Amino acid sequence: MIPPVADKRPIVRTFHGREFVDDYEWMRDKDNPETIAYLEAENAYTAARTGHLQQATDTIFAEIKSRVVEDDVSVPVRLGDWWYFSRTSQGAQYEVHVRAPFVADEPRPQPQPGVALPGEQVLVDGNAEAEGAEFFELAALEIDRSGTRMAVLVDRTGGERYDLEVRDIATGAVLDAAVTQVGHDLAWSFEG
Repeated sequence: MIPPVADKRPIVRTFHGREFVDDYEWMRDKDNPETIAYLEAENAYTAARTGHLQQATDTIFAEIKSRVVEDDVSVPVRLGDWWYFSRTSQGAQYEVHVRAPFVADEPRPQPQPGVALPGEQVLVDGNAEAEGAEFFELAALEIDRSGTRMAVLVDRTGGERYDLEVRDIATGAVLDAAVTQVGHDLAWSFEG
């Protein structure tokens, strides 16, 4: 079987006064029938070349999965008046990010799988956010100094470009979603 070769269709773009030639810009359109046909041909070629490895792949996957603790919680980290941590549940694909109130003179809480702490609040439930979507990735979550807002970076296309949303923690309302198609890192400014 001969591997597929993508057509080169040069497109010149100019950034900051410099020209850049992209031979594969045409593939950026995920709905283009030619792009889809090319990707299907690549997948068929890969399946034909690696099909004999499927049993080993399934065995390795089962071994790895058997060692993963699906019902788990992270160690709570204190920020201001809250303990922040995440939970995973058996059968669920994504983490649930939560917080519980800090109580003076009490030790760090020790959350248990499936048991909410007193006053626990869900910040981001990745499973709920991914429901009905073909792709979902929460790349970052940062709480502001006041503990009333959070900034999240979310990719809903699989393109590894993230949309920034600032959300009100009490209501979950999106306060700002103007910044889109950004990189992976996120931080609040402590100015002001």
